[in-house]
Amino acid sequence: MIGGKVREELTFYATGPRPDLAKEMGFVGGKIPLVYGQDDGMEGLKKSIELAADMREKCGDEFLLMWDCWMALDLYYAKRLMQASADLKFNWIEECFNPDDYWSYRDLKKAAGNQIMVTGGEHEATRYGFRMLIEDCDLDVIQPDVGWCGGMTELIKIGNLAEAHGKLVIPHGSGTYSYHYVTTKTNSPITECLMMAPQADKVVPQYYPLLKDEPMPVNGKLKVSDKPGFGVELNKDKTLVEVTKGTHL
Repeated sequence: MIGGKVREELTFYATGPRPDLAKEMGFVGGKIPLVYGQDDGMEGLKKSIELAADMREKCGDEFLLMWDCWMALDLYYAKRLMQASADLKFNWIEECFNPDDYWSYRDLKKAAGNQIMVTGGEHEATRYGFRMLIEDCDLDVIQPDVGWCGGMTELIKIGNLAEAHGKLVIPHGSGTYSYHYVTTKTNSPITECLMMAPQADKVVPQYYPLLKDEPMPVNGKLKVSDKPGFGVELNKDKTLVEVTKGTHL
C-alpha cells in the first residue's frame, strides 16, 4: 500500500555506548551517545575524541561510526567535534542543535565539506520543518521519527520531499513502526536499533511489555513480516499502571 518492497530484509546499525559489541552482534555500524559537551570544555572534547579513536581502532575502518549529540551543542563546539571525528572516519554527526536552530545546521553543513555527513530531524514535525532542513540546511540524512513527525502519512510526504532532493532518509529509532517504510525506499539503506539492554550487550525488545512478539534484528538483519498494519499487536495481558499526580514511583 505504501509502495512495495525494494529489499527482502533490513540492515541495522545500533545506537548505544558499545559499538564494538554491536559489531560482534552483526550490526553494520554503531552510533555513540555524546557524553561530553561544551560545558566540559576542551578536556571534555579530548575525552570524546579519545573514545572515538578507541572505538575506531576496535571496530575497524569498514564499520560505520556516528555521534548522537541530542540537541546539546553550540556551533563552535560542534565544528570542533565534527572535524576531529571526520579525521577518524566517522560517518556522521547527528542532531547537534535545537530542532529550530536551522541557521546552525546550515553553517555546520557548510563547514563539513565532503568529509562527514551532517544529520538531524528526529524532533522535527511535519513536512514544513523538514523542508527547511532539506532546502535551507542541506542536511545529508533526514531522520524523521514516525511517532513524532505526524505518523506514517506525513513520513511518506517527508520522504518524498527528501527523495526529490537526493537525500537519504534513515528514520529515528521508532522500531517496528518505521520498518515497512524503510522496506519500500531505496534511499533508506539502513535502519536504527536502539540498544535497550543496560550494558548494550544484547538485543532486547524496544517496547516491552507493550507489544506481543515484537520483531527484533538477528545478526543485524530482519525480514519484515506480512502481518496487517505495523505487524504487531498490543499485549493486552499486561496491566497498565495508572500514576496519579503526586505519586512517587
